[in-house]
Amino acid sequence: GPLDRPVQSLEAFSAVPWALTVRQYLLLYFPLRAAGIWLVSLVIYAILQAVNYLPLAFGALGAALAAEYSLFRWIPDSYSIVILRYVNVFALVDVPSVSLKYLNLNLFGQPVQGVILTIVLLPLLLAAGILGNCLLAERKKPVARQNSLLVFADQIRRPFSRAVGRLPLFGQELYKLLWLQRGVAVLLLFALFLFGSMETPRPDTELYDTQGAGIAASLQGPITERTLDAIDAQLAEYAGWEQSDALLEQVASYEALRARVEESLRLQDGKWLISAAPLAALFNKNGANYQRENAVVLLLALVLLLSALFAQDSQTKELLRAAPRGGRTLLWKKLGAACLLTVLLWAVFEARELSLILRDYGTPAWAAPVQSFDYFAGSGAGWTLGMQTAIFLMQRLLGLLTAAGIVCLISALCRQSNTAILCGAAVLVLPACLSCMGLKTFDVSCVLLSPLECPAGGYIAAAALLLLLPFVISRLWMRRRA
Repeated sequence: GPLDRPVQSLEAFSAVPWALTVRQYLLLYFPLRAAGIWLVSLVIYAILQAVNYLPLAFGALGAALAAEYSLFRWIPDSYSIVILRYVNVFALVDVPSVSLKYLNLNLFGQPVQGVILTIVLLPLLLAAGILGNCLLAERKKPVARQNSLLVFADQIRRPFSRAVGRLPLFGQELYKLLWLQRGVAVLLLFALFLFGSMETPRPDTELYDTQGAGIAASLQGPITERTLDAIDAQLAEYAGWEQSDALLEQVASYEALRARVEESLRLQDGKWLISAAPLAALFNKNGANYQRENAVVLLLALVLLLSALFAQDSQTKELLRAAPRGGRTLLWKKLGAACLLTVLLWAVFEARELSLILRDYGTPAWAAPVQSFDYFAGSGAGWTLGMQTAIFLMQRLLGLLTAAGIVCLISALCRQSNTAILCGAAVLVLPACLSCMGLKTFDVSCVLLSPLECPAGGYIAAAALLLLLPFVISRLWMRRRA
């Protein structure tokens, strides 16, 4: 539209605090943005000058910019430190965020518009950035001199290195995976994702009778004559109520449940009435794509965590094999470390899954006979729902251990950790993503992590493969380099 009209005539610009035309606003916007980017570059340059060691400099730079961006993006307007949103380098990089929002700040008892404070401080911040860089360039220590930050890092590293040097082989392998290959960061990100983003699984309506589920939950416990009396008492109470469709549905549910209770009492099968929702959520048959999405996360964490296990030693394999304990002993220590970290991933995932289910649906009746859950009505006697749940979780662990074995095999075939990560992602994670998108051909890539969908033969084959993989990896690890 016309550039000579007032900028406030555009709804998005109604909070601009000056009487400007659209053209004037644009002429002000672009120099401010350029100056803001220049200020950011001065901050980056100052940090790179101040720290001689490049990885440490990048770490300090990331921390500084992350802190600035967090203060700019997430401080609520009502907080007293909201002024840090405007005394901020990103307030100039993202000019519209501050100029299109009207907010008065309390500055020494006077109301000051936030964007005005930012613009007034701009020349001062630029001057400080230029002066700071000049002083650093003048007083920067030569390369031959020790950097104080590196000296401090060395002081911390010495006792840590001595302690690591005394670790046995198993501890050394865990140290390499968790520290040198950043496995700790992978585990922390995995846990943060689960505890921050994982959604409660929906109860799978194919696994239980939804009509009588709530009633059964209210009467949870072994089926006895008292259970039948409680149902009859409720039906007698409903008989005096005014008829309605909702009441008729409720009465029908009670009558259907009464028939089940009478049948159980006649057969003396020892069934319970249970709250079926938590179990139907745990034994989820990929409702709302739940199993596939979690399989992608688990497999990705596994690939990132274990891909370097053998690949990181590819250049020193001959030397390691020549050491007194560098042959098969080292191999089994490596596989033991991989097994431990896989179990840890599984435990973190299941802890979060079970905590969400217990929080949203209540505690299942673990002691109830397995036949009390409609989906296992045909199972043999003697099993409880707690035992069946343990088998379910062990099946998922078996599937995850099999995937870990495949990752270890890929690692033993690769000479570089990055190559192993890419190959592991191509073999395991990518097919799981395609399955998650609905391509049924690739369901086999993650069906082992969904026990109710995987036939028993699948777990027998997985167990056989898991027993075979160590010997295949051993042959690859122990063979001489061509």
